[in-house]
Amino acid sequence: MNRNPVTCHNCGRPGHVANRCYQRRTNQRLNNRDTKRGPPLHPSQFWVEVEKISDPDRLTSTLSSPKFRFIFSKKLKDPREEDVDRILAVYSSIAASTMGVFAERKSLIDLLFESKFDLTLTVRLQDPASSMANKMVLMKKLVSVLLPLVRENPSHADLFSPLAARMQHVSSTVPDADMSLITDAARKDLEAVLAYFSRERVQESTVQQKTPKIPSSEKLQMEPEPPESFRQLPSIPSKEELLTTEAPFLRQNKVGTSYDNDDHYLDVQFRLLKEDFVNPLRRGIREFLDCIGAGADPRSSRFQFVRHYVGHITQALPSSHGIVHEVYLSHPNPAAAKRQNFWVKRLIFGSLLVLSSDNFNTILLASVIDRPINALERGFFKIRIESSTDRLRLFKPELGYDILETSSAYFGAYRPVLDTLKATHGVPLSQYIVQGSTESVIPHYLRGKSYKFDSILDRTNFRSRKKVFAATALAPWPHESELGLDDSQYPAFKAALTSEISIIQGPPGCGKTYLGLKVARVLLENKLYVLPEEKDSPLLVICYTNHALDQFLEGIHDFITREKLKVQMVRLGGRSKNPVMDKLSLRELKNRNKNRAQTNASRMRGRAYRDMKTTEEIIETNRQNSSKSLLSMDEIIPLASENTYLTLLEYVSNFESEDIGLMEFLGVIPRNVGLKRVPDADEPSADLAQGLESLLINEDGMEEEGEQTSTEEGDGEDSGDGQEEPEDLDGAEVEDEAAAAEELRRDEDLTITEARQPKQAKQDGLQCLEALEDGSDGFKTNINKKKVHARLIKMIYTVNPMEEAQESAIVNVADLDIRARQALYKLWFNKNIQMIEEEQLKLIQEFEDAAEQHSKAAVQENIELLSEVGVLGMTSTAAAKNQDLLKSLKPKVVIIEEAAECLEAHIVASLTRSCQHLILIGDHKQLKPSIATYALSTDFNFDISLFERMVTNGYNCHTLAYQHRMKPDIAAPLKHIYPRLQNHEVVLSYPDVKGVTQNVYYFNHALPEDKKEGELQSKSNLGEAKLIVQFVRFLRQQGYGPGQITILTPYTGQLTLFRNLTANQAGWFRDLAVKTVDNFQGEENDIIILSLVRSSEKSIGFIKEENRICVAISRAKIGFYAFGNFTQYAAKVDLWRNIVDTMTLNDQCGKEITLGCQKHPKYQVKFTVGVDLSRDAPEGGCLEKCGARMPCGHSCRLMCHSYDPEHEKVTCAQPCARKCKNGHGCGRTCSQKCPPCRVKVSVVLPSCGHKAEIECFKDPEKHLCNIPFVVKGDCGHNIQVACHQEQAGVTPPCRRQCQQVMECGDLCGGDCGRCSYGRLHVGCTNRCKRVHLCGHTCSSTCSKQCPPCTQLCQTRCPHNECRKLCCEPCAPCAEPCTVKCRHRKCSKLCGEPCDITPCAKPCKKKLRRCKHACAGLCGEDCPPCKICFQHEVTSIFFGTEEEPSARFIVLKDCKHVFEVTGLDAWVNMSSSEESVAVQTKLCPRCKTPIIRTKRYWMQTRQALADIEQVKRKIPNLLLSKDDNLSDSLSELVGEAVMELDYKWKLHILESLAKRMKQVTKVIGEETAGEIHKFIRWITRNSSHVATEEIVNDVELEMLRLMILARVEDADENRVKIGEEDLHRLRFSRVEKSELEEFYKKVSGPFYQEVTREELEKVREAMGGGAGTANHWYKCPKGHLYFIGDCGGPNEGGKCPECKETIGGQGYQLAAGNQAATEMSDAPAAFTNEANLAIGPNVLYHD
Repeated sequence: MNRNPVTCHNCGRPGHVANRCYQRRTNQRLNNRDTKRGPPLHPSQFWVEVEKISDPDRLTSTLSSPKFRFIFSKKLKDPREEDVDRILAVYSSIAASTMGVFAERKSLIDLLFESKFDLTLTVRLQDPASSMANKMVLMKKLVSVLLPLVRENPSHADLFSPLAARMQHVSSTVPDADMSLITDAARKDLEAVLAYFSRERVQESTVQQKTPKIPSSEKLQMEPEPPESFRQLPSIPSKEELLTTEAPFLRQNKVGTSYDNDDHYLDVQFRLLKEDFVNPLRRGIREFLDCIGAGADPRSSRFQFVRHYVGHITQALPSSHGIVHEVYLSHPNPAAAKRQNFWVKRLIFGSLLVLSSDNFNTILLASVIDRPINALERGFFKIRIESSTDRLRLFKPELGYDILETSSAYFGAYRPVLDTLKATHGVPLSQYIVQGSTESVIPHYLRGKSYKFDSILDRTNFRSRKKVFAATALAPWPHESELGLDDSQYPAFKAALTSEISIIQGPPGCGKTYLGLKVARVLLENKLYVLPEEKDSPLLVICYTNHALDQFLEGIHDFITREKLKVQMVRLGGRSKNPVMDKLSLRELKNRNKNRAQTNASRMRGRAYRDMKTTEEIIETNRQNSSKSLLSMDEIIPLASENTYLTLLEYVSNFESEDIGLMEFLGVIPRNVGLKRVPDADEPSADLAQGLESLLINEDGMEEEGEQTSTEEGDGEDSGDGQEEPEDLDGAEVEDEAAAAEELRRDEDLTITEARQPKQAKQDGLQCLEALEDGSDGFKTNINKKKVHARLIKMIYTVNPMEEAQESAIVNVADLDIRARQALYKLWFNKNIQMIEEEQLKLIQEFEDAAEQHSKAAVQENIELLSEVGVLGMTSTAAAKNQDLLKSLKPKVVIIEEAAECLEAHIVASLTRSCQHLILIGDHKQLKPSIATYALSTDFNFDISLFERMVTNGYNCHTLAYQHRMKPDIAAPLKHIYPRLQNHEVVLSYPDVKGVTQNVYYFNHALPEDKKEGELQSKSNLGEAKLIVQFVRFLRQQGYGPGQITILTPYTGQLTLFRNLTANQAGWFRDLAVKTVDNFQGEENDIIILSLVRSSEKSIGFIKEENRICVAISRAKIGFYAFGNFTQYAAKVDLWRNIVDTMTLNDQCGKEITLGCQKHPKYQVKFTVGVDLSRDAPEGGCLEKCGARMPCGHSCRLMCHSYDPEHEKVTCAQPCARKCKNGHGCGRTCSQKCPPCRVKVSVVLPSCGHKAEIECFKDPEKHLCNIPFVVKGDCGHNIQVACHQEQAGVTPPCRRQCQQVMECGDLCGGDCGRCSYGRLHVGCTNRCKRVHLCGHTCSSTCSKQCPPCTQLCQTRCPHNECRKLCCEPCAPCAEPCTVKCRHRKCSKLCGEPCDITPCAKPCKKKLRRCKHACAGLCGEDCPPCKICFQHEVTSIFFGTEEEPSARFIVLKDCKHVFEVTGLDAWVNMSSSEESVAVQTKLCPRCKTPIIRTKRYWMQTRQALADIEQVKRKIPNLLLSKDDNLSDSLSELVGEAVMELDYKWKLHILESLAKRMKQVTKVIGEETAGEIHKFIRWITRNSSHVATEEIVNDVELEMLRLMILARVEDADENRVKIGEEDLHRLRFSRVEKSELEEFYKKVSGPFYQEVTREELEKVREAMGGGAGTANHWYKCPKGHLYFIGDCGGPNEGGKCPECKETIGGQGYQLAAGNQAATEMSDAPAAFTNEANLAIGPNVLYHD
């Protein structure tokens, strides 16, 4: 895939076609406009130009133009004082405009309210500093805007209805006396305007009604009918919906009245919900188009409603979601895109995107499917096209797209609800939800049933014997106290269990969740024991947020676990952060049931998955075929006419392959290249090479550095002496696909089929040259395939196709010229692409059908899994997504927590027809449903939840009355929201806040909020944040933990500011929670600090909303402190004014908080703006010294503090006064722990009487005396021991250097102790520097037996190279041999010996640079010039360099140059001498192996073949898991077997176990210790084979151990040996003859017959096995010995038994030595017999 698309020269973005780039078109349009209308308008000239226009229609049209509209919108969003009157005058003129420009007028009115300019007017009217006269003047101007509209254009009054609503609000705040400031006529005009709009909005007055009022039939007939059924509308917005300037058809959410029927109700909810999502997207597109129209760059612009990206679609991919497309974004700011949280809320899964490549004349709608963060940082993510026709089309990857994503509405939450509403026929519980009935009845399934309350009864108070109670509202139930409820919770509890719909309102802290859990417990208990018929129907729990859902389900889970109920609970959805809930997810349920028997659903899902994979493979194959630039003859058959195909087939049949012939036919390779020829063994044809000089390169694509290349045509192997330069084949060359794509962008007439190729051609590489890959004559790796491919690409994109009629008139294609041939091919090429695309469309549809079947089968599988679930929890969005599942499970009881926060459409979409019992729990006076389009709340009541609507309609709502959370003074302001709210007695006992005189305080300040560059940035207030940081630190200093304090704020900008300010104060702020108000709903804490942020004359934002105020001030238990500009809040919002008045009367609102010292109450600090608490209360108390006596006895030197009153954590800085037993001081501070006293003291050691200097803290009795003594060790050597060792009778190991000479000639690297007194040697520890057979230097430790070489094999040939390790056998190359010149050619395979001798004729080339004659040989690489580089070439080495006839050769592996006859003699001599070891041929100068020089390939191959034989003789020395251990070995060795690595170790230990079992039944303790020493020596030995030294040591040690075992087994054996000899056995090396004598004494004759199996194992361990050459030999006296590596005698030695000469030189055995044929049937290695036994299967290098 092309990750680096070509950059467009118009806009600087990658992947754009220049002529289709929107920036180019925009520039052209602006240039044309400027040519006609003059230069662009400057903002400072705006009002000058506007005021020149007097005609209202012309003014409206001018302001609607992009040039004026863009600047006008800027002035509306941030108006200056002098601009307000001008703007009013403009809109007054717009109001007087005629009907003909209605769309433009409406667009400008929408712009007015999008900019919030009406809020600016309201602020001016409410400004207390403004005089009433100024307000009345402004009011009069507003009337002048509205009155013409009312009188002249009443049908379009809805355009100005929001502004009229503002006027209504302002007029209600003006006293009647002040109305006299305007004239009677103006007053009448104002009253007329307000009265008109009051009539138009009469339905809003019904919101306050408490009983439902059904409108008359006449009124119902006045409501317009929808233009079409909502079920016909797509959930995905259409282009018309996004680009229209007309208002959509909407009807109000009816509050206080009923709906006509279910369809009427569903139509209203569907249209309002869809508009809530579409409106921000529509306005965002308008913003974008305005920006483009004004000539601004959208990439650097900030939009209010959308986020803008630029990118292009790269490819279509099959996935589990169907066909998806990968998008590549070009980031204008790559650094920002890599910020940690940049992508957290961008392009999230399910988001809807609008894509357009032509400024939204056409659009694509897509949803985000896959967006890994690491891929997003690089610009890649995947989308699914949401329109079926769009999804099946093939895209043009070179087109650039503008991509818009709404920033305020998440489509993933809208779509399932919209789909469910459309599919709903009949609303559950319709009589309440639709018809507005207020009479509730008992659920149908409960009629005649009873309840048990055992799970919630308080048995200490319950005295009745009655166990079940009738499920009716009037039936006597246990008393409220017996159920653990108060008198307001009890009726709500009873209604919840006996009403089809129950509504429970829970003010803050009143325990609505507590009550909901009690209801759930009763329902679950009775479902199991009283209502068994309801057992299959799950209890469905729905919440708006994941957090609330987890809280509620965790409460149910605790009850189920505690009561051990057999109820299964599952939580649907994947966003739980609760580990308990994560274990109850559907994913975990599937994991627990993954081994269950297959069902029909699982089988259907498996079949669908296989269909998807099969179709995906075919789609990919077709995609690759569509990207091929060279069609095969088989592919041309269905595309060409019969005559053209037959004549073309006749033409290409004359070539080596059809593809080569077709390329020659098209003129992309030279004429007649690749023609068939008659083979000639002596003189190969040069046709194929002639004319290809322009396509020839070296292996790395360029000339080799330092080499002189020939100017003679060809490569020195073919005939011809010409020196002509190669002909340029096709004019200007196109080097690669990027250049071809640039040609494509300049061609404005290309078709869609043509335009899609560059990307795919790049992806599939050089498929068109597969024919050249199979070419003969060794030119495979020397073809510049990129040049040929580029010519094909250029031909495809620049040649126009031939007409089909022209093709039918062709007699013979060979008669066509090149252009006609290419046009004919282009016709076939286009037909092929069209055929593939048609097939792709069918395949894609098949894939999507299979994906749909897969999805349906997965849903059915989930239904089967959840069929036995008792409790099912999910969010409201998840409930809408899983409607099919819920319809199958048929839940009858639904509990909805946070019901007042859910949109009514979400709740209705969550219900199924099976629902008979609905319990709504919430509080509509706290947070309301969140919507994206504010106008839908003011004009259509869309933010009214079902909960609130039913309460307003008069349905019985049970409000809880007792709050259990807040201290009474914290709850006091809530009386303005909940007049009947009461305090439970438990809150009266809550403690006061320490260090603060008030438990609640509203800190009033005028610190201005921070200025933001754009409206989208969240608000913050640095001054307020610093105040709160000081105050929170003070509270922490009072002793409150971080978990007891929470900082709340309505704005994420302030939240981020808090985290930045406290980042360097981790000590006090670590683990302290800072959250937004909305995210803290439903939670509480001991102390809440509220930061309200807003302090601006313009607006106070959404903190004016009663619901948010309610949540914000009701989260604290014992202390609540709010910071904000309460003067401003009270002036703008009635509720704030009431709260401020109440708190001011209680002296709990003001500009300073009184802080006190807990220890010194008289000391107080007035905390206000400008006070520094780090100075006035540095430790949270007063300025006095603490002075308290700390546990150490010192006085506390800190300032007065309240934290840590016991001073357990305060660090004392005084010098430590503690002393040790000898009076030495500590030297540290008091708070530090005293270390052990390390002062040296002189003591007499009681154990030996010696004096010693020891550290003071040490005990002399435990001190080890180290005064040295010299004793004689068991080995007879003098050993230095310490006094304490001598006392303990412990003799350390002897460290005298071992004097044993190893096989390599070096001394043993061990000492007497490590070598077990000379019995088991450590071996030589020096580094080995010998050269392996392969030429690499051995890197192991010095040993006669070097381990196999583990470096990379250096065997290679022109075709390939071996990539194995040196010690692994290489496979011979099976390609034809490339050794040839103009005189001869090898006919063998590359891995076989050549059947020709090297050519001795001089090279006839002339060197390209100097034109001198080549001094080399025919067929070899040309050496440096003998004349130009005389010193380098003719330097004396062999002595023949200065002869006049001397010819030279350059070794390709090291670049050294030698005279040919001298080097030939060197190589042939090293090959013929019998004494030379098997090894690769080396350069005489640098010893580099000669591998790549053709002249010596015969010798090189022979040497490598010998090496291969050695490699194949190397046994598998490593121990594998398949090697079984005998029981006796496992018992003997134990866990030490885990350390074994080579087989010889296993065989030796097996033999040891067998021998020990033969000599004794029970191994004694002393012998066991010796055996374990032996085992440790074996396991730690690093040798890969058992060397002769190892074998000798092992043989003696095993015999010694057998003797010791027999001695320890019987006392008489000890006597037979004698103590002196027994001591020698234990502590010295005893020769074999003596050991045999000792063994005879304790066991009889020594000889034991060796079995054939044991013999085979020993042979294998020593490096030989069945079928290999014999490495065993006998000395003149018949003692056996073994030669490792290749097995050849190449070194001499002494027999360890008889000291006779063994081994040999030059692979000839020493006199008297012979092969040990009894050890193997094979002949000895590296003898004439062995060479004959190897046979003809010689391996050559590859």
